[in-house]
Amino acid sequence: MFQSNWQEVAHRRYLYVHPIKEVRDDDWVKFFKENLPKGDDKEFRVLLDARNSVEEITLEGFSQIVSEIQGRGLERVYLAVLPANDSYILLAALLDTVARNQGLEVEVKIFDSLEGAQLWLVQ
Repeated sequence: MFQSNWQEVAHRRYLYVHPIKEVRDDDWVKFFKENLPKGDDKEFRVLLDARNSVEEITLEGFSQIVSEIQGRGLERVYLAVLPANDSYILLAALLDTVARNQGLEVEVKIFDSLEGAQLWLVQ
């Protein structure tokens, strides 16, 4: 379903994820359950490479993912997105709204280059 790995740039780690098959809410929730950091981390950094992928996520899916993140004791999420299309701007706003309503600090930014996304994640 996903190609993913932990990467490090400038001594900051982030999770790179790229959907390689069509994915839906349940797939995303399972992915995050299995890949959220364990330990004392309070921040979670993710680079979602959605270029050339087909995925679908709903309000309920975002809500479940936010609950999983909070359940691990994470307090802040940085999400850099390489979008497949313009709808990701709306999805980013929806995630931001869901997260803030559930008390999670999240910062989502849309990028058109991998390098720009990486630089933002490690600053």
